Amino acid sequence: MSVRVLGFIFFLATGASVSAQFDDPFGGGQAGDSQAATKVKLLLSHDTIKPDSTVMAGLELTMADGWHTYWINPGEAGIATSVEWKLPKGVTAGQIQWPMPEKFTALGSIGYGYHDKTILLVPLAIAADVALGQVTILGKVSWLECKELCIPRDQQVSATLVIAGTAKLSTAAAELDATKKKLPKADVRLAVKAWWDGAVKDDERTLLIEFDAGQAGADADFFSMPSESFDVSPESEVTASAATRVRIKKTVTKFEGAWPREFTGLAVRNLKDHDKMEAFEVEFPVLASASGTAGTTAPAGPLPTATAGKSLWRMLVYAFIGGLI
Repeated sequence: MSVRVLGFIFFLATGASVSAQFDDPFGGGQAGDSQAATKVKLLLSHDTIKPDSTVMAGLELTMADGWHTYWINPGEAGIATSVEWKLPKGVTAGQIQWPMPEKFTALGSIGYGYHDKTILLVPLAIAADVALGQVTILGKVSWLECKELCIPRDQQVSATLVIAGTAKLSTAAAELDATKKKLPKADVRLAVKAWWDGAVKDDERTLLIEFDAGQAGADADFFSMPSESFDVSPESEVTASAATRVRIKKTVTKFEGAWPREFTGLAVRNLKDHDKMEAFEVEFPVLASASGTAGTTAPAGPLPTATAGKSLWRMLVYAFIGGLI
């Protein structure tokens, strides 16, 4: 039986003690009257925009010292930040574009997320036949903030936008452009390949991933995208394999269906040096053996939405487990 299943049983058996670790986890986001450790602001790249164009929105999350929020795949415990939009007719929101996250250990669990400050980018498409005039962009942002405890939060955000025959950048445009440089990139030179290692044990299987780490050596990792049918453990065993290549050993846990035949995620280099850290979007098949042909990187573009990953209930359970075990 996996650790997470045992943890889930432990959670059910000790539900009464959850409130000692979490502040009103089912209280609608704002836990009691306590002040959120994360401030959220909606930024827009333009003050004025033309029809049939795109405005870049940014969800700016500024976290108090020692607090963190989560990436699209929160890791062993956590909840990805999300947003529910209320948009005027003719304005459509795209998927969240996630900056490369940090990997950290908090509350006894390995997670992926952000400290201090991050901006989640969301493109807003303006229709060609949209009505001219001033509109209000509204959203409800939900997140889990953690330090010595974890608290689910939500906040309404808004910004005004004028749709006219001309375009004018906002004061936030430069910061949003700088955030684009923090998004994962694509690099076909990584030559990623992966294969299963050893036999299946219950619902777990070992996966070996290999790619070109450049000058990073063994300071590299693979951050998987979330999935409803399987989980790739954030815990990694990393070794230099040959020349500039690195080999990463991961444990895959299957929840349902067949074993996955391909994976998507980030190939990350220079984790220990934040200034040099870089992430690349990758998509690769699982080969029959190490001698198979290398996979390819994914085309540049936004990562999948958080709704494509673990269910909210599962993530809540994992968040609670992270503080209880």
